[in-house]
Amino acid sequence: MKKIIAAEFYKNARYWIVWAAFLACIIASATLINDQYYASQIARFPRLRYTVFVGRGARVMMFGSVLLTAYLCTADFSEKTVRNILSTGASRISYFLSKTIVTGAYTLLLFSVCWIAYGAAYTVQQKGFQIAVTPGEIAVLFVVAVLQIWVYCSIVNLIGFISGSQFITMVSGFGWMVVELLTRGVLDMAGVADMTRLRMFPINVLELSSQKAVLGELYDVSFWISGVYALVFIAVLNVMCCLYFARKDIH
Repeated sequence: MKKIIAAEFYKNARYWIVWAAFLACIIASATLINDQYYASQIARFPRLRYTVFVGRGARVMMFGSVLLTAYLCTADFSEKTVRNILSTGASRISYFLSKTIVTGAYTLLLFSVCWIAYGAAYTVQQKGFQIAVTPGEIAVLFVVAVLQIWVYCSIVNLIGFISGSQFITMVSGFGWMVVELLTRGVLDMAGVADMTRLRMFPINVLELSSQKAVLGELYDVSFWISGVYALVFIAVLNVMCCLYFARKDIH
């Protein structure tokens, strides 16, 4: 298992799209500090200073995560090397787990690096490090945010292993994002102010995180429930995907 995971890390690091996705997301994250709306909000609510990235960069992070996961989980199908890998004696479960662990690690690293890039850019802009939330709150925000990203990874992973197509997987993943954004847009137009009912929708959870930070509700049960929902979705989706792949006829 360790050898398979190590081989996955080495192989994926050679794909140019991985480096391109990281570079694009890092640049996009660093430029988020120039948003004038949030600049005025931060002036009024200092607690937003280092938590706004999660909400403001939600779409950037989801886009990058969908792109990375869709490409990496289907790379072997596109290159028609799945059968060769399995013929070396690796079990399908070991293969699936290695792909899932590696793509999860890549998206975790992507989120971490982008958050650091945002914080560094903001620190340079403000000519000093300033923070108005506790390390514990940052940890809660980080964990809940990562779980939302992994929900998307699990959805994309499932689609990728079923379809075996990078194109279908990417289109479906981005389509899911559009559905979430449209749902929130419809509720906004309908005058619905309370969006907590959308706590099962990852992008919505990330975009509402800044509001939770301002209100000091990062320790609130309603915010943690979003993380619990995410854990359940991740577990169910990956079990479904693993069971399907174990029985899939690979050509």
